[in-house]
Amino acid sequence: GYMTVAFALMALGTAYVSTLRDIPLLRPAVAAIGVIVLGRIIWDPVIMGTDVGRFPIFNWLLIGYGVPAAAFAIAGRLLETRRIDLAQRLADALAVVFTALLAFFQIRHLVNGGDPLAVQSSHVEQGLHVLMALIMSYVLMRLDLARSNPVFRWASIILGGIAVVFAAFGLLLVENPWLRTSERIAGPIVFSSLFLAYFVPGIAAAFLASHARGVRPSWYVTGLYILAGILVFFYVTLEIRHIFQGESIGLLRSTSGAEHWAYSVGWLALGIIYLAYGIWRGAGVARLASAILVLLAVIKVFLFDLAGLTGLWRALSFITLGGVLIGIGLAYQKLVFARPAAPPAPPATGAGEAPTNA
Repeated sequence: GYMTVAFALMALGTAYVSTLRDIPLLRPAVAAIGVIVLGRIIWDPVIMGTDVGRFPIFNWLLIGYGVPAAAFAIAGRLLETRRIDLAQRLADALAVVFTALLAFFQIRHLVNGGDPLAVQSSHVEQGLHVLMALIMSYVLMRLDLARSNPVFRWASIILGGIAVVFAAFGLLLVENPWLRTSERIAGPIVFSSLFLAYFVPGIAAAFLASHARGVRPSWYVTGLYILAGILVFFYVTLEIRHIFQGESIGLLRSTSGAEHWAYSVGWLALGIIYLAYGIWRGAGVARLASAILVLLAVIKVFLFDLAGLTGLWRALSFITLGGVLIGIGLAYQKLVFARPAAPPAPPATGAGEAPTNA
């Protein structure tokens, strides 16, 4: 582990000397050292082993990954003062790699009691991985816009894809507390572990998508909006189940009529929020997500609530659905499909009277 740190510091020292003396061999030497460090990471990403200390953040991970990240970041800026070449781009890439590894293992260390190599995981950990990937993607996007750096550009896009992978497999499948009965929800209603795992990353994805419009490919922006909508939808759905079921929300637990009605209300309310955001920001993806949620609520009410619910809850489902559909129709009529007012006609001049110039 210390050998990897030493190589990174040696690359920094070599880059610094190259700014003082124009020796042609120094820049290839920095690239060669970077290749050695990259090979070490590919061979074994765990630099400092398992005994890294129990204290969060300020542990041996900060030395093993933080020092190389800072060393290669500074080396990249030093090399950039003379020219941009393979050595400079490789230094930037290694700075990104070490920063991402530092964030990944610090999160694992934090949520697993100081063991970054623990075999277990949780929905909170997966949500933090998604959040950190989105934050890094935003920071790298800002750096790319400021410096026009292709390493930062592609790294930001790749980190956005990594966030999608962690969300799809970690949050929605493997560590989903609705599918994994051993998962427990911690914390109070609304501000529970689901808030940190699903809602906060969802808002972060929407924030990144709104800032990536016009500077990133349209498919990338659309994917981030879809990720945001799915994560917030799962937060609302799982939090409703948390309200009625407590800390264990496995799919095999019985569901009451009130809980079924609450799902319809939650989905319709979320659809209204998506519609309002889509109209406000002119985001067609948000309006489409609103239509999908409303359609999902309509299918649920007519196919399940009509047959599965009785009495008050059936009536409330239809009343709520009808009120929301009327409101959405009025919103589209007044705000989306409204025709702009015709401009006022110019005042008519009298017969034989020539118009005067102002």
